[in-house]
Amino acid sequence: MPRPKEALFLAKRLRALRERAGLTQEGLAEYAGISYKVYQSIEAGRRWNLRMQTVLKLAGIHGLTLSELFAAKMPKARTVPGEKAG
Repeated sequence: MPRPKEALFLAKRLRALRERAGLTQEGLAEYAGISYKVYQSIEAGRRWNLRMQTVLKLAGIHGLTLSELFAAKMPKARTVPGEKAG
C-alpha cells in the first residue's frame, strides 16, 4: 500500500513541533513512552499506520488537539516539557 500524503504531512509537522520545542527525538520518544526507533521512523515518514492513541499522545505532548495537529497552518507555540523559554 502506498504511503498516504497525510503521513508525510504528519512527519514534517511532528519534526517542526519537536524542533520548536527544543527536544531531541530521543527526548520526545522517552516523554511519549515509545521507543526512539519508533519515533524516528514516524518522523521520517516510514511508519505511518499509527494507532489513534499514539497520534493523540503525540499531539498532547505539544498541547494540541488532533485537529490542531493536522491543521494546514502551524499551531501557535505552547509550552511543553523540555521546551526552551522564549
